[in-house]
Amino acid sequence: MSIPAEHYAARRAALGSALAEAGVEAWIAYGDDRQFAGADHVRYLSSLQPHFEGALVVGGPETTDIVSGPETVGYAEFACEGAGIDRILPIAELSHPGLAYRSIALTDGAAHLAAALRGARRV
Repeated sequence: MSIPAEHYAARRAALGSALAEAGVEAWIAYGDDRQFAGADHVRYLSSLQPHFEGALVVGGPETTDIVSGPETVGYAEFACEGAGIDRILPIAELSHPGLAYRSIALTDGAAHLAAALRGARRV
């Protein structure tokens, strides 16, 4: 049995509403395949179960994005199809040091987060 894709958008909307009641205007959920965080936060909100590279679901004032390492992007696009994610981006900060990603354009993750969360006073 699988969870219908539209349920993920409803989960993110419920999270955003609950946080808005507390004065929080944007949120970030992190997940990985390690003991530190585990994959459940990201999986619950997007259907993506991070493996090998960390991933963040970013719920900004105007968009919901996933940022991850470059090797996760194709898997994330498949896993999140229909889940209402606006963008899936590979960020330099989650790439593996010393590896050249010639066919994948890496995004500056810090700059992307600053832009995605612009206008939010509490995250």
